[in-house]
Amino acid sequence: QTSFRAGEGDALAEMVFLSLLTACMGLGLQTVLIAMLVAMLGPSLALRGPDGSLADAVAGMQGYTKVMLATFMAALGLLLLSA
Repeated sequence: QTSFRAGEGDALAEMVFLSLLTACMGLGLQTVLIAMLVAMLGPSLALRGPDGSLADAVAGMQGYTKVMLATFMAALGLLLLSA
């Protein structure tokens, strides 16, 4: 019978595994938070901001899209490392 639980001597491996998964989950939540804020605040700035704010909103949304993609890729990388 195969068991997927770590043995008694694998405390370091279990700690690394859980740390990587925790960091992965944190980066995933950060990605969701950035996506939510960009989707809410970007169009609001474009519509309600002063003259010329449409270009600022689009540039800001493009910048944060790169940040969001980087955090998502980092989360995927940590998930692959934990496996």
